[in-house]
Amino acid sequence: EIFRVPGLSQSAKKVYFYLSRVSDEDGYAFPFVRTVAARTHLSKATVQHALKELEQAGFLTPVHRYSKRGSSSNIYRLSPPDE
Repeated sequence: EIFRVPGLSQSAKKVYFYLSRVSDEDGYAFPFVRTVAARTHLSKATVQHALKELEQAGFLTPVHRYSKRGSSSNIYRLSPPDE
């Protein structure tokens, strides 16, 4: 469980928990940063920092995608913490 992982900030744990709740069966989540911020009651800057922290710790991998209209966003592939 993510809340037992030492060395991660509480914000990173909160963001990971939210992403795990909205991810699909393959472990992919694709909410906007503003949505994560609103649902976790964190600022967008804090969410962005938490996402980088989770990526550096190996708990998620961002996958950049582009739409046909030229916009872009990230999908996040979650890696579960070791049991």
